[in-house]
Amino acid sequence: MNKILKLKYFLFFSYFILGCSIYTHFGFSFDEQLEREKGKIYIKYICKLSKSENTKFALKYKDEIDLTTFHDRYQGPVFNIFLAIIEDVFNIVDTQEIFFMRHLITFLVCFCGSFFFYLIIQNRFNNEIISIIGWIVYVLSPRLFAENFYSSKDAVLMSMTTIAFYFLLNILSKPIIIHILLFSLFSALCIDIRIIGLIIPLVGISCLFVFQIFLNKFQKIIKTLLLLLISLSSLIVFTIIFWPLLWQKPFLHLYEAFTVMSKIFWNGEVLYFGKLYKQNNESLPWHYLPVWITITTPFLYIIFFFIGVFFLLLNTLNQSLNKLVIYKEFSFDLSVLMIGILPILIVVFLNAIVYDGWRHVYFIYPSILYFSIYGLHYLKKHFTKYSSVIYSIVILNFFWIIYQIIHLHPLQNIYFNELIQKDLKCRFEVDYWGLGYRKAIEHILNNDQRKNINIAINGNIDAIMMLNKEMKNRVNVFYWGSENCQYKITNFRGHPAFVEDKNIYWNITYKGDQVMTVYKLN
Repeated sequence: MNKILKLKYFLFFSYFILGCSIYTHFGFSFDEQLEREKGKIYIKYICKLSKSENTKFALKYKDEIDLTTFHDRYQGPVFNIFLAIIEDVFNIVDTQEIFFMRHLITFLVCFCGSFFFYLIIQNRFNNEIISIIGWIVYVLSPRLFAENFYSSKDAVLMSMTTIAFYFLLNILSKPIIIHILLFSLFSALCIDIRIIGLIIPLVGISCLFVFQIFLNKFQKIIKTLLLLLISLSSLIVFTIIFWPLLWQKPFLHLYEAFTVMSKIFWNGEVLYFGKLYKQNNESLPWHYLPVWITITTPFLYIIFFFIGVFFLLLNTLNQSLNKLVIYKEFSFDLSVLMIGILPILIVVFLNAIVYDGWRHVYFIYPSILYFSIYGLHYLKKHFTKYSSVIYSIVILNFFWIIYQIIHLHPLQNIYFNELIQKDLKCRFEVDYWGLGYRKAIEHILNNDQRKNINIAINGNIDAIMMLNKEMKNRVNVFYWGSENCQYKITNFRGHPAFVEDKNIYWNITYKGDQVMTVYKLN
């Protein structure tokens, strides 16, 4: 076994062990309880459709609200149904243990996503060193490093997208039935997590169709049409299977899901460059997503991304289009680029509501990282004598990112790159998930030995679900502004300029700015 192979296995194993060791460290995000409830509501709906409401299993979900009146019924439920089943099978009752389980399973899925990204880079560039660097880039993205534990929707969708990319590359190389079915399966899972995931199969199948047409010069049109039919029909079948709402009137519900996605109502506020935008009255600037991606992704990755896109355009201009499309590599590159760009264009042109940074489009991140590696590959190829310098810069950057991940742990979700250095909380949403509340509450309880403590929180009162039983029994959590509380905690969401110098008990700070503050009242 050569040294590179040993390094690869060491890195994979180390990341796996690290994830399985730290999954209990992370806080509780705003959406986690809602996502958990979503899985249980869907299980009740499945029991109702299967006419098994009176079974012992179904009766456990009888108090859940009906899916037909659930406001989030058009958001894909597949992963949450899976997690709800695990919770039931293993009879996990304590809320801390429930969410620890969810964090572990989410990490394992995202770990698989990282492995498939390695396979994509290896299959595309056939270079073991570049492939390992690609995998490290995928793992060493501070915000996603944390999100891979608790984001059961956005991070999982990113992983499903990565796996779908891999099978798309396989189809272009060898269009056999098993590759088509696997691409359709993981594309369907993308749709069944977020409806915007439909972009992935639409772009992939379109590129496959064009590739086959030009490759065979219309001589095997029947075979090409057959591949298209198998792709579309299997995609429809898998999408319906894993989204129980579609078991009845599937096309009507899909249409309604698209309508809801494009006109979703959210009456919250979004802080962007120091201005609070009220989403139901005022649209965000078109550059909201591109800017958020740029300032929260390691800056060297962004530089290599633009280099990668430049080299793709350069390669395209140097060849005629009808020659390029017969190369599976170009068809794949084009598919990945389109999947990376189209979602942003759709959000801009539909004026769709987004908030909390760019988490709603995390699934485009594999596209960004793919072209970062594309840029690195061609930069090294065109400047061979500077390869050692290029690799040295990349490795030093990895160490810098590792330092930041360690320094921020377990709040890597508040990471901003070198472009943003100060006045964070007055310009952007920082800990919008409210993940720091667990850490803040535990700090209070570890240092205040009173048996009963009342705490007022600006938002995420469900954070106590991540406390152990002893701590949960000692604390009562109320919304911000409640009276008779000994402490109050804020992540500054909704009042970013709020600073109360007196009564400050404890802070979470980042880049010299308060991210979360605990005030002791009595």
